[in-house]
Amino acid sequence: MGEIPPLRGRRGVRPGPLPPPARRRDRPDPARGGRLKGFMLIRLIQEAVDSGEALQEVRHPSCGAVALFEGNIREQNEGRQVLALEYEVYERLFHAELRRIFAEAKERWSFYKVALIQRVGRLEIGETGIVLAVSAAHRREALEACAYIIEEFKRRAPVWKREHYPEGSEWVACHHH
Repeated sequence: MGEIPPLRGRRGVRPGPLPPPARRRDRPDPARGGRLKGFMLIRLIQEAVDSGEALQEVRHPSCGAVALFEGNIREQNEGRQVLALEYEVYERLFHAELRRIFAEAKERWSFYKVALIQRVGRLEIGETGIVLAVSAAHRREALEACAYIIEEFKRRAPVWKREHYPEGSEWVACHHH
């Protein structure tokens, strides 16, 4: 992945490549995904997303509620026909930002576990691009934490989206999908 082309709606701002942050040796390498600090799972994958994996990861006998968000690729965006999407992610920053978002949510709501699986690469219409599951003792905590996490993810996660149309393709700000 090289430089990212300008995003529509950002007046031609072209973010340059970011240097990788220093890796602490006492923590697992976040670029490899997997469990982090016991209550969260973050994965980047290129194959089809399985919602069942996220659900299985967060289920626990003490939890009476699991909130699930599944983001699927739709055929239109802002009045334009979409044929497919491509997602690119700056992996190390992605994991760091997700850990911050999860920690913020954990301070506000009493949930047990969270799992987020993001697909990267080319996705066709109808395919799942992201799955987020949150478990808690009660539905309110699970639903509110899930809503907060997905909104913050869309606003802050270093994910870039390229939409493919019949007449060409364009990089767009991810929060528009």
